Amino acid sequence: MEAWKAILIAFGGNAALIAILAFFAKLLITKWIQWEGIDRQITYSKLHEKRTEAISEIHFGLIEYLSICKSFLMSAPHVSEEERELLLTRLSEGTKEFRCIFQKNKLYLKKELCSKIEQTFKDTQMPSYNYIFALGAYTAGNISDNQHENEWGKAYKAFSEEVPSLLEKLEDEFRTLLRSEKYS
Repeated sequence: MEAWKAILIAFGGNAALIAILAFFAKLLITKWIQWEGIDRQITYSKLHEKRTEAISEIHFGLIEYLSICKSFLMSAPHVSEEERELLLTRLSEGTKEFRCIFQKNKLYLKKELCSKIEQTFKDTQMPSYNYIFALGAYTAGNISDNQHENEWGKAYKAFSEEVPSLLEKLEDEFRTLLRSEKYS
């Protein structure tokens, strides 16, 4: 009978040891999975935060750019040549600033939104450059009032229609990230 007891204790002890090891292994794996989940949540939380910051920076950069462009359009025909040069310098700086903001943050945006921003920027650049050239020609007396006003109207329309639409898309993306409804 002693041999059977020894065999049962040997196998039972091993089984108990294996059961204890399995319990601790399960506990360790569960904790490891929980830590991995927490790490992922932290990573996604940081990414989410960075995306909202990126959209916000682009949005406010675009508002500033729009303000500079409209200021130029409204003021340039009515100021001296020296003041016009200052407005052109500010317009050029504003363009560079917005491009820098966009390039720095576009990694965090959806490709479709990046494409929309790039297209809107292109769609507003040609009318504004055409107007700048037309303004120079107008002040030099090389084009008529009607031609000048026509180019001014195209540039103003580009900034008053294209950019607000883009701002709305940025706002929608921002609110989507915040999981809030679009405000009416």
